[in-house]
Amino acid sequence: MRKIFYSTVVALLISKMIFAQVSVPSKPVKELKEYVWDLSYIFPSDKAWDEELKSVQAKIKTIGNVKSTMGKSAKELSKAMDAIYDLRSRAAKLEIYGALRSDVNIKDEAAARMASVGAGMERDVESAVSFLSFEINKIGKAKLLQWMKTEPGLER
Repeated sequence: MRKIFYSTVVALLISKMIFAQVSVPSKPVKELKEYVWDLSYIFPSDKAWDEELKSVQAKIKTIGNVKSTMGKSAKELSKAMDAIYDLRSRAAKLEIYGALRSDVNIKDEAAARMASVGAGMERDVESAVSFLSFEINKIGKAKLLQWMKTEPGLER
């Protein structure tokens, strides 16, 4: 019985010593800038993000125009693939910025909106370019392989 009592007292003393060294601020600590991600390399500001969003939304409406030209020549296919790649990359950049910006402060409603809208942009882009596989299959394997040899933009 004494052994249990002494063990409990020792454990309580040790825990008191440990917790005494941990200081808990009485007021919340303000956000320290040096501990927040610098997202300016992705977008310099939220305004720049909004401008890119509008640009991507406009491009989504017109990306389907490449559908009618991509099977005409190797050069046209290369241009179409570049346009699709560019649109996908820009939408991904919107989503990444929004997600990271939201992770900094989960209570920030503007950041939560950016994360949600960014994810939606990627879905919208994929929907807008859903014709891609079908159109490439229409070109045919033999012609596609020939075009890949002659068009530098298709080497990637």
